Amino acid sequence: MKPKLNFIYLLVFVLLVITVAEWIGIQSIPVGSVRISLLPLVFAILITMVLGLAIFRKGFMKKSTAKKTWILPANI
Repeated sequence: MKPKLNFIYLLVFVLLVITVAEWIGIQSIPVGSVRISLLPLVFAILITMVLGLAIFRKGFMKKSTAKKTWILPANI
């Protein structure tokens, strides 16, 4: 797959995830005397984690997450 086309698919995927997360909005869960607020960023992370599972990796996701090892240099 061409890198430019790959970037377009990735951009569309990001926009869809952000749109769904913003659509869900801020949710509050009462826990005792306090309330825990879940921001849309939490939902966006959860959506991308679920879509990153092996059963969902087909087509674009499979090609973009090929069996490549990324090594990040670090000073120890």
